[in-house]
Amino acid sequence: MKKITTRAEAIMNREQKYFTGKPCIHGHVAERVTLSSSCVTCMSVANYKHRAKVREALSGGKDSQ
Repeated sequence: MKKITTRAEAIMNREQKYFTGKPCIHGHVAERVTLSSSCVTCMSVANYKHRAKVREALSGGKDSQ
């Protein structure tokens, strides 16, 4: 089980991530990034969508064979 901490505590301890135990706006109960307060699961989903969009742009809209 992860230790529940606040963002302020994480900043004071110079930690990169912290865990509140509360769900984010999208319902994920995951660690958050101290710098931005972003949920790491939300960031992972956004990163995956961005990579897919870049792959699509680089392939010229064509499926690779």
